[in-house]
Amino acid sequence: MAINLKEFEENEGKVRSLKSTSKILDLLKSTKKAYTVKEISEIIYPREKNSYIKTNTLMQKLKASGKVLHKSPYYAYNFKKKKENEIQN
Repeated sequence: MAINLKEFEENEGKVRSLKSTSKILDLLKSTKKAYTVKEISEIIYPREKNSYIKTNTLMQKLKASGKVLHKSPYYAYNFKKKKENEIQN
């Protein structure tokens, strides 16, 4: 989804968040493994301060949207959600 430059400049944090969310989902989907928030943050944000907090926030949002499953302390991609969407369409 393309956005205009004014929107890009005003929402830089939102754009970064979308990119990070995509990276997290790609990681979980491609590896077909469950990870802790710490493990995900070390992969997505290597050598960055406060990466755990950022990752935890994104994981909570992904969990709320149903895109990931959570069984403490692990998160995994929700492959069932995709199948349910395909059945409905």
